[in-house]
Amino acid sequence: MHASVVIVLEGHLTEESLETELGKADAALKTHVGDKLWLIVDALPMTGYDAQARALFVTWNRDRRPRLHGVAIITKRTLWRVVVAAMSLATGQHMRTFDTVEAARTFCSAS
Repeated sequence: MHASVVIVLEGHLTEESLETELGKADAALKTHVGDKLWLIVDALPMTGYDAQARALFVTWNRDRRPRLHGVAIITKRTLWRVVVAAMSLATGQHMRTFDTVEAARTFCSAS
């Protein structure tokens, strides 16, 4: 069973609001020194995002790729599933989308 950290992205995502949530993930990485984690991103309450927020997410994932098993993103939006696939290519990070947090947790704990 692999450990995971869950962050929630709400409303219109800005670089500042994303930095706050990614700070929670960084704190979890610090407490699990030597271990890889899954990052679970609940984007269901998110309504949109700025280009700067997307760029920050790509950079953050690229920099932390060695510390993460991958990223599970919760979204039901078809367009955002395509964006996740593009970000996965841009970062080299394993990213996968899910419809629910529970489905992501189940996948991450078994992978």
